[in-house]
Amino acid sequence: MPQLFATFLSNHHAKRFFWYTLLGGIGTGTHYLILVLLVSTTSLLPKFATMISFTVGVSINYFLNYRYTFKSTHAHHETLSKFFVVAIVGFFLNVGVVWLTVDGLQWYYLLGQFTATAIVLFWSFGINCVWTFKVKPQSEHPL
Repeated sequence: MPQLFATFLSNHHAKRFFWYTLLGGIGTGTHYLILVLLVSTTSLLPKFATMISFTVGVSINYFLNYRYTFKSTHAHHETLSKFFVVAIVGFFLNVGVVWLTVDGLQWYYLLGQFTATAIVLFWSFGINCVWTFKVKPQSEHPL
């Protein structure tokens, strides 16, 4: 766990986090768009709608992060499986935070989703740097 915190403290990773966040906004934007459409046009509850929308957003984020944020040269069978393990944990963390904030604390569903997004963003960046893409701090930023 100390390596995870050190990841956030290095200048190299701060730049990479900027790109991770910026490019991740595309997948996250898709996640939110699908979430809002499902909640507003169907009888699907927010905690179920976020399961569908989160999955679509993660798929988009994998390809953007592999190619642009991390410029990975690892085989897809290695990074994709790890990325989706991180995503599955992130998925349950996301659903849990939405459930807790919306059902438990009675927050507006988008406020709960914003909170979940922030938590999953920091957590997944650290794990993806250290484990999925095995980023070395001294390497150059890809963009």
